[in-house]
Amino acid sequence: MYQTFIGISASFHIIEWLRQLVVLAIALIGSNITWMYYTLSINVLYGFVVMFVAFLGRFIGDGGACAEKQNDRALYLAL
Repeated sequence: MYQTFIGISASFHIIEWLRQLVVLAIALIGSNITWMYYTLSINVLYGFVVMFVAFLGRFIGDGGACAEKQNDRALYLAL
């Protein structure tokens, strides 16, 4: 039940990690790749959507029934 929601949450975190690597590259190398940072910043909007969808998936529909059997995954989605 929670596999999809955890997967989209993981994809958000991977993209965010890449965005922070771009900041590190800008700081250490000094090259002008800020366009890449601003392009990856759309991930912030994606993050809000992922957070909302994962939170709803935890409490709406079969998510409540699944929370009884999969406590750790339900806690991850609620955080």
